[in-house]
Amino acid sequence: MLVSCKQGCSGKKGSTNALIDLETDQVICESCGEEIAVSPFTKSGMKQMGDFFRNTKKKPFQFDCETCSKNVAAELVDGEPRGAGCEKKCKFNISKFALIAMQHTSSSKISDDK
Repeated sequence: MLVSCKQGCSGKKGSTNALIDLETDQVICESCGEEIAVSPFTKSGMKQMGDFFRNTKKKPFQFDCETCSKNVAAELVDGEPRGAGCEKKCKFNISKFALIAMQHTSSSKISDDK
């Protein structure tokens, strides 16, 4: 959705494209990445039109946690997948092939460090 950002953000255009981050309910400017204050009506319109901010910076081995209902980066602890930095014990429903890949990459990191 086109909105006004700070002066000089997108050159002399005066308006810039913005997206709404559904996790934080903040409107983010695509040009400068800063939060833009908009009305709840505008936020509602952005949600209806599908102007969502999608985080494309994903880490490897991120899975949906069945315990905390979030997409969490998993790490192997004693051969079992656990949520990295999660306070609760994350429970994942992942394939055995993903576990093998996690084991292979974690063992190659250990051998690379030596």
